[in-house]
Amino acid sequence: MLVGQERAEAILSRALRHGRVSHAYLFVGPEAVGKNTAALLFAQALNCDVRDEGRGMRDEGTNFSPSSLIPRPSSLDPCGVCDSCRRIAAGTHPDVHVIVPGSKGGQNISVEQMRGVRQDVARRPIMGRRKLYLVPTAEAMNEEAANTLLKTLEEPPEYVTLVLMATSPTRVLPTVLSRCQVVPFGLAPAAAIRDWLQANGVAAEAAAALAFSATGRPGLALRWSQEPEALERRRQALRLLEETARLRQRARQNPGESIAALRLAERARTLVGSEESDGAGPRPTAPRARGREKPEPGNTRMTESPPQLCTSPAGRSHSTSASRL
Repeated sequence: MLVGQERAEAILSRALRHGRVSHAYLFVGPEAVGKNTAALLFAQALNCDVRDEGRGMRDEGTNFSPSSLIPRPSSLDPCGVCDSCRRIAAGTHPDVHVIVPGSKGGQNISVEQMRGVRQDVARRPIMGRRKLYLVPTAEAMNEEAANTLLKTLEEPPEYVTLVLMATSPTRVLPTVLSRCQVVPFGLAPAAAIRDWLQANGVAAEAAAALAFSATGRPGLALRWSQEPEALERRRQALRLLEETARLRQRARQNPGESIAALRLAERARTLVGSEESDGAGPRPTAPRARGREKPEPGNTRMTESPPQLCTSPAGRSHSTSASRL
């Protein structure tokens, strides 16, 4: 379920309803707001067996009968129980791939991985209507990998859809951005997060506190509800930062206080760092941008192994306990 992302859901639902699915999307928004969840729901909706039979959803190369259309409350609402939906959720669907960093350092999506994707898209779907390639950290592509992906974006087979995800459109090369339909994701209202948490069994008082602390990120709110120690680390960091601010004010009159302030700031930085990493591993480096974007340092180290997709189970990315929800 998407929380507080009505605009993104409307864009994707409209594409499904009218049978006009783009060959490439770029989901843009903060971490933990629902981009991964939306990508997997979209993949399920595109390949759902029940939707295929009940809605007669149009797709390239798929015949349908208008008389067989059955209204549903939301067109971005796969059944979740058919074989295709269950396989996608479990990460075992042969036509849905999640591309994760596979370079030697584990920080970047390598050119070898993108070459593997380019080779794989040439093969038609095995059991679904469409093949999907989900890239949760598009900013993790180094420049050469992004340029290799560009070749796929320029000549996509009719049965392929790529879904890239990034925190900002400037985190991907302009040439890649220009070939994707951008789907914006924003911070969710606290009330929507609170209601969603309560629907998932969180007590009302706790749900309200978690929704407020998550600052618009339902993925974090749910994770904190399942891992109270993570929320406690955040609270400790905030208390340390408040104390640091007070010590800095006092250090203007008494320079000796500055050392204590620096120590507290370092402790807070450690706590914040462990919270932001959220088990997701090292932060990826961004590709070098061209044109008006300011170049950013990137790791262009590549693997020497044969072309590979290096995918992770889709179900793992779909997990609502992950920070990159």
